[in-house]
Amino acid sequence: HTFYAEKLRTDQIQLRSVLNALFICYDCRLPSRDLREKYRDSIDSEMSNTGLRIRQVEGWTRIYKGRDAVTALLKNEMKLYLARMEEVPPMVAPNEALLENVFVMTVCILNRIPVFVIGKPGNSKSLALKVINQNLQGPSSASPFWRTQPQVYVISYQGSAVSTSEGILKVFERARNYRMSNPEGVRVVVHFDEIGLAEASPNNPLKVLHSLLEPGYPKDRPDEAVVGLSNFPLDAAKMNRGIALFRPAPTKRDLKETLEAIVCGGRFRKFPKRLLEVLAEAYEDYYDKQEIKDFHGLRDFYALAKSISKQWHAGKKSLDKCIFDAICRNFGGLPAGIKSSPSIRPLYAQNRFLRDQWHRFKEFGLHD
Repeated sequence: HTFYAEKLRTDQIQLRSVLNALFICYDCRLPSRDLREKYRDSIDSEMSNTGLRIRQVEGWTRIYKGRDAVTALLKNEMKLYLARMEEVPPMVAPNEALLENVFVMTVCILNRIPVFVIGKPGNSKSLALKVINQNLQGPSSASPFWRTQPQVYVISYQGSAVSTSEGILKVFERARNYRMSNPEGVRVVVHFDEIGLAEASPNNPLKVLHSLLEPGYPKDRPDEAVVGLSNFPLDAAKMNRGIALFRPAPTKRDLKETLEAIVCGGRFRKFPKRLLEVLAEAYEDYYDKQEIKDFHGLRDFYALAKSISKQWHAGKKSLDKCIFDAICRNFGGLPAGIKSSPSIRPLYAQNRFLRDQWHRFKEFGLHD
C-alpha cells in the first residue's frame, strides 16, 4: 500500500499484483512486440470475461482501452520503481528498456529468483543493474522507500570463451561466504556478465549452473540472487531455471523519447522537436540497412544524443554544426573497403544544412 501515492482499493492492488506477476513470468519472455501485443490482447479478453476493469491511475493523460490499458498500467508500475531510484547517472533517459530492466531485475533480486536479461548492446542491461546497486543500500538508501529493503551487494563474473566450471563455482562460493559473514539485511547478487560467451566455451562451464539455480528440496530457490546478462539467448535448459527478459528493438517513438530526454531534459536551450523525429527515423532506417550488420547500434545512437546535447547547450556552435559533428563522430569509422557515405548519409539527408553541404564532404572523404 505504501508503494503508491494514491489510495487504492484492495481489488485494484490485487489486479495490479496479478498483472505484474504475469508480465514477469510470461510477457517479458516474449521476444517480439507482436507476440507481446497478442498476449496482452488475451489478458484483456480474460479480464473482460470475468468482469474485471482497469480504472484510470496517477500519471495517465488519457483513458486507455484493451491491451493499451494493460500496457499503460504495466508501464506506470515500472515508472514508479524507477522514480524511487533517486541516484541515477546524468544524461540517462528513462526509456522502455531501462524501465523494464530495472523493474524485472529489482523484483527478481529481492525475491532471489534467477533472471537472464537478453538484448543487443545498448539495451541498458548493465546500466539497470548499476542503478539498482546504487539505490538499494538498505538503511543508507537515499530514498526512504528502499531503506525498508535489503542492501544489495554485487559480486561480478565476466563470462568468456575461456570460462571454466571451477571459476564459476568460486564466484558462487565467494557470494556464499559473504552472505554468511554479513547480517540478513544484505542481498548478495551474483552478476554473470556476457553469460552467452561462456556458453560458447568448449569447456561447457555453464553445466554447473543447473544445481546452483535449482538447489533442490527443501529449498525452492538459490540463497543468492543471480543476474545473467547476454547479447543473445541461452539454451532452454538454463533460461527455464529462472526468469527470462528479452528486449526487442526499440520503436521509433522510444528512440524519439530517448533523444528528447537526453537532448532536451532539464536544459535551457530549446531543441526543434521535428529534428528529434528526423534523427529517430533516420537511425531506425539506417540500422536496418547498414552494410555491416550491427556495426553501429544503440550505443552509438545514445552517444550521438549526448554529443548533440553537450555541444548545443554549450552555445558555441550552430545547431546544424552540432548535429553534423555528432553524426560524423559517432557514425563513421567503417573499415577500409566499405563506403563511409552510406553509413552517415541517411542520418543527415533530411537535414537542410547537411544536405546543402553534401558537395563539401569530398574534403572529408565522405562523398560517393
